[in-house]
Amino acid sequence: MDTKIIRLKTENFEIVKTVEITPDETGVVKLSGANEAGKSSILDSIAAVVGGAKLCPVDPIRHGAKNAKIEADLGDIIARRKFWKNKSGGMETSLEVVAKDGVKLGSPQRVLDELTGKLTFDPLAFADMNEREQVEVLKSMVDLGIDMKAWKAEYDRMYQERTIAGRETDILKARAREKEEHKDAPKEEVSMSGLTEEYKAGTLIHGKAKKRLEDIKGHTTTHGEAEDEVERLEAELVKAKEDVETARNQVEFLKNQAVEMLPDLDAIQTRMDTLEADNQKVRDNRARAEAIKAYQDAKAEHERLDKAVAAKLAEKDDAVKNAVYPVPGLEFSESDVLMYNDVPMSQISSGTQIKISMMIGMAMNPALKVLLIREASLMDDKTFQTVYDLAKEHGFQLWLEYVDTTGDIGIYIEDGEIKVKS
Repeated sequence: MDTKIIRLKTENFEIVKTVEITPDETGVVKLSGANEAGKSSILDSIAAVVGGAKLCPVDPIRHGAKNAKIEADLGDIIARRKFWKNKSGGMETSLEVVAKDGVKLGSPQRVLDELTGKLTFDPLAFADMNEREQVEVLKSMVDLGIDMKAWKAEYDRMYQERTIAGRETDILKARAREKEEHKDAPKEEVSMSGLTEEYKAGTLIHGKAKKRLEDIKGHTTTHGEAEDEVERLEAELVKAKEDVETARNQVEFLKNQAVEMLPDLDAIQTRMDTLEADNQKVRDNRARAEAIKAYQDAKAEHERLDKAVAAKLAEKDDAVKNAVYPVPGLEFSESDVLMYNDVPMSQISSGTQIKISMMIGMAMNPALKVLLIREASLMDDKTFQTVYDLAKEHGFQLWLEYVDTTGDIGIYIEDGEIKVKS
């Protein structure tokens, strides 16, 4: 069964004092008056009484009043919402839904939620938005299967993270290219203290070798004396020759041993002289390897984030693709443009845009057939006729707000009350 507002009574809500309105059979309620007269507050009260706490303003009570009350007779049920301040100054609210026979219904907000759709949707305001704004509004109203606000926050975070990672990758890549590579460098640095110890050890060996050479010289002297002794002592010739041979063998042995034991001090000194240059090459190569590794790690992380961002976009694309839109032929394009029958809304005539906007609004409120239009003053006669005809065709009730002080349009509101202009 279609539900409309049979009677609305608003007391001390926002800037309204007391207003009671009973719509007539035309299904059109026109509210007129100057700015800040209370027209918008009346429309706000409709949203607050049936739309739930999320549509209630932060400061709902008229200044100077102790509480506010809204009562909407919806035919089969009556919804009553009250506002008051507790002892600590915090705002309190209560909701009561009463059936036609006077029985209070349990879970009153759930009862109203089954009736209400998107009372905050204003067809006229929607038609006047740019493409991006229209898309954002419709996304907030269409069930995409995902929380678009949370999705956007997560996407922005991932996109920013990927951007930072990309910059870091470029910086590290440049740093890696700046690092000099020495292909002739040792694999590891050599300790100067170690090489110095090696040189000292070599010096000691050379000292020992010098002593042995002196021994060799002594043996050489012995050899000469032995020859003289041969000449003088023919009798001991045989023994002397044996001593000479022994001495020769010993000399040869000591020579070979001394040569083998001698370290190449010049080579060690050369290594000591070039040690710092070689070690610097090792350090350069290590720094280059670290820079390349850092760049490769950053590149891998950037690629991972790039895939994550792409997956996040795919998630949204799938949600948009599979969404159930309120009007057949209405959808979002891949570039987030609102399309109607494959034509961007911006390329459709204003009259058709109004019709589409009305169709969206009516589809969003299938049970409670009420549409609130706050900028009705902007409608020309042709636009109004389009809106009125569509509302009448689909059985919708229109609540229109006009900025007009003549008193010739509908219900005239002044200082939060209904006034009859004389």
